Amino acid sequence: MTSQVFNSNLISEQLKTLSSFHPFFEYAIDRSQRVSIIGNLLRKQSSLFFKDLKNNQPPVISFKYEIIMDGRKLDKPVNYALTKIIERRGDIKRRKDAQEKVEREKRSLAERRNSELAHLASSDESNKRPIIIIDPRSGSAPGIAGSKKNSEIGMALQAGHPVYYIIFFPKPEKGQTLEDVKNAEVKFIEEVRRLHPDAPRPSVIGNSQAGWALAMLSAEEPDLAGPLILNGSPISYWAGVEGKHVMRYRTGIMGGSWFVSFLSDLGNGYFDGAHLVTGYEAVDPANTFFRQPYKLFSNVDKEHSSYLKFERWWNSYYMMTEEEINFIVNKLFIENSLEKGEVGFKDGKKIDLKDLKDPIVLFSSGADNISPPQQALNWVTKVWGSEEEIKKQDQVIVYLLHENIRHMGIFISDRIAVKEHKGIIESVDKVGYLSPGLYEMIIEKNDPRYTEKEYDIRFEERTFEDIKNLDDSDNDELSFYPAVSVSWWNDRLYTRTLRPVVRTMVNRWNAPFLKMHHPQRTVRYIFSDMNPLMYFFKIWGHQAKKNRIQCSRENPFVVCEEKAVDFIGSCLDFQRDLRDSWQEYFFRQMYGNPFVRAMFPPNPGKKEQKDVSSFQLSDRFKKFKGGFEEAVIRMMVSVALIDNVFSEKEINAIISAANTHPKLKNIPDRAIKDLIREQSAVLNQDFKGAIESLSYLIQNHEERLEAVEMMRMVADSDFDVSPEEDQLIIEVMEVLNII
Repeated sequence: MTSQVFNSNLISEQLKTLSSFHPFFEYAIDRSQRVSIIGNLLRKQSSLFFKDLKNNQPPVISFKYEIIMDGRKLDKPVNYALTKIIERRGDIKRRKDAQEKVEREKRSLAERRNSELAHLASSDESNKRPIIIIDPRSGSAPGIAGSKKNSEIGMALQAGHPVYYIIFFPKPEKGQTLEDVKNAEVKFIEEVRRLHPDAPRPSVIGNSQAGWALAMLSAEEPDLAGPLILNGSPISYWAGVEGKHVMRYRTGIMGGSWFVSFLSDLGNGYFDGAHLVTGYEAVDPANTFFRQPYKLFSNVDKEHSSYLKFERWWNSYYMMTEEEINFIVNKLFIENSLEKGEVGFKDGKKIDLKDLKDPIVLFSSGADNISPPQQALNWVTKVWGSEEEIKKQDQVIVYLLHENIRHMGIFISDRIAVKEHKGIIESVDKVGYLSPGLYEMIIEKNDPRYTEKEYDIRFEERTFEDIKNLDDSDNDELSFYPAVSVSWWNDRLYTRTLRPVVRTMVNRWNAPFLKMHHPQRTVRYIFSDMNPLMYFFKIWGHQAKKNRIQCSRENPFVVCEEKAVDFIGSCLDFQRDLRDSWQEYFFRQMYGNPFVRAMFPPNPGKKEQKDVSSFQLSDRFKKFKGGFEEAVIRMMVSVALIDNVFSEKEINAIISAANTHPKLKNIPDRAIKDLIREQSAVLNQDFKGAIESLSYLIQNHEERLEAVEMMRMVADSDFDVSPEEDQLIIEVMEVLNII
C-alpha cells in the first residue's frame, strides 16, 4: 500500500515537473487527462443505460413514491400508473443534517427523526389542493418533472400540496390507444378527488406533449379537474415565425405520416422512442454534438451526477403503439385538428377547447425551438376569437413567457424551478379569483430590504394583439392544407404497396434485434463495459483524477482551442441555418405554389358558435340585483382592474376580506369565485352603470363605510395607489353619499 502511494505521488510530481517546462506540456497533460476522465464518464453512462434496461427502465425521479392505481390492471389496460409522492421536501434536508451529525448525536437524532416523521404522518393535507403532474410520453422515461429536488415536484411539495405523479412504463399494452390512455387518466384524477374529498379539485400540470393530452381530456371532462397548467405545450402545430421555427415543416417534407407507419412496422407494431430523441437532437446539431460535449469536457473536474441523471432520463427510449403515434402525427402535427376542434374518438364527438372551464396557465419560452410561444399561445386566439368571448365564457387564461430558456430548460433548469414553476404553483389557488379575461403573469424579484418573499407576482390584462405580435402572421399556415392531403395519399400508397412487404420481413423475433441496434443504442454498446477497451478508461480516468494537472485558461494552446471551438460551432450553426432555410424553401415551393393550393384548397371550416346567452348581460337591470355581498365584490374587483393589473397582493387582499368579514366568511370559496366572475361581467358590460348602481345594493350607511374600507384595502395592498384607483374610490364614495 505504501509503495502504491509512493508511486502515485511520484507520478504526480513527475507530471507537474514536465508541465512546468513548456505551456504545451501543461496543455497536453491536462487534455489527455480530460479525455481519460470523459471516457470513464461515458463508460458509467452507458453501463447505467444497460443496468436500467435490465431493471425495466424505472422512472428517473428523485423522490420516493408509491403506486396508487396501476393502469395495467384496468378493464382496458394501459401502461400508465398513478403514484403519490410520499417524500416531503423537508425530509431531504433533515436526512442530510442527520448524516452530518450521525457520529455525535446518533441516539438523539434517531429520536428526533422519529418524532418529525410521526408529525409528518399525522399532518393534515385534506384541505390543500392536490397537484397532479403528467410528463410527456415523447420518447424518454417519466421523471423530467422530478429528476431534481428543485423541480415541479419539489416546488409543489415545498408549497405544502399533496403531489401525485402519473408515470408510464416502457412498453404499451397490446392494442392500447390514446383514448384508452385518456380514460385511464380520468380514473386517476377521480381517484385523487376521492382521496381528498374536502380539498378543491386537483390542479393538473401537463408538460410538453402531455399538455395537449391534458387539454383534450379537460375539454371532454370540464368538471373533472381544477386549474390547468400547460408547460411548453404545443397545440397550434402550424404556428411559427418564418425563417425561425422550421421543425413544423419536417413531416410535410418527408411526405407525411407514411414514414411513421414504416418505422412502426419495423418495430412490429411499436414505435421506438429513440426515433423521437434522434429528431430532437437533430434540431440543433451544433449544440447536441459539439457545444454540450465540449462544455462537459471543459468542466470535467466538476461533479457530474446531474449529467448522468439527465442522460439516464434522455436515453431511456420508451415505446408507443402504432395507433398512438399515428394519431399524434396525423391529428396533431399534420392536420392541426385539436386547434380546429376536429379531434374526436370512436363515439364521434368532437373536442372543443372552448369547453375548458377552469383557469388555464400557459408557460412558454421565446428560445424554445421545439414548442415555441406561437404554438403554445396562438390556439387561444383561434378558439375564442376575441377577449370578449373569453369573458363571456367566464374563462381565465394566463400566460407566462420566458425570454431565453430552451425547451428542455423549461422542465429541468433550477432557475426556472425556483422562479417560474414556484410562482405558478403558488398562484394556482389565486388565479380563480381573477376576473375573466386574458392575462400575462409577470414575476419580478423583490427588494430583500422590504420583504422576505423573493419574487412578486402580478397579472396584467392583455389583448389578442399581444399574442399576435409574437408571430409575424398566420398566412404561412395556408401551405399546410395541401400537406394534409398529400400525407393522406402517401400513407395510402405505402399501406397498399410497401407495408405488406415490410411486415413479412419483420416479426416478433427480429424486431427486438432491430430495436437494440438503433444508432442511439449502438453507441451505448461502444462505451459500455461490454467493450473491453473501456476497461483502460476506467483505470486511466481514476488515475487522471487522482493525479490531476489543470491547465491555465491563459495557456496559449487553450486560447487557440477555445477559438477553434467557437469557429467550428459557428460553422455547424451555418450548416444548420442553411439546412433549415432549404427545408422551409422546399416546403413552400412544394405546398405553397398556386397550382398545388388550387388542387387542395384550404377548408378551415366554420366552428359553430356556442349559445352564450346565459353569459350575455342583455338584461340592463342585472346591475341592480343583489346586496352587500355583490356590491363589495364588485367594488374590490373594480379597483383591482382599473389599472389593468391584478397583483398577487390584491388577490390576497380580496381573499382576506372574504375570509374575515362577517357577511362573507361563511360563503364557500367556489361561491366567492362565482361572485367575482358575475360582478366582473357586470363591470365589463357597463362599468359606469355598475358603479352608479352601487347605492341600490347597499342601503345601510355603516355597511357603505365598511365596503369602501375593504375597497381601499385592496387598493393599498400593493403599497402603490395609482391615480386611477384613487379617482375610482372617490367616485364610489360620491355614489354612496359618504363624502
